[in-house]
Amino acid sequence: MSSRPCPVCQKIISNKSNLVKHMRIKHGGSYLQEASCHICGKVFKHKYSLSAHMYSLHRSTDAPNESNNHHAAF
Repeated sequence: MSSRPCPVCQKIISNKSNLVKHMRIKHGGSYLQEASCHICGKVFKHKYSLSAHMYSLHRSTDAPNESNNHHAAF
């Protein structure tokens, strides 16, 4: 697999397994939880995948947050 940037800090990571390790160590375990896109509804195994999806497909640099998985209760 080819190199890819970290969706949080933009550091270039050599492969997907190293990206997962980098995300866990540098950005905390919360980025390794399941998340869904609030625009198109696609579900991702990891929040970092949602970040990459948001940037590449929806051109958003917003970091995912807990509300991506749940509807707000009013």
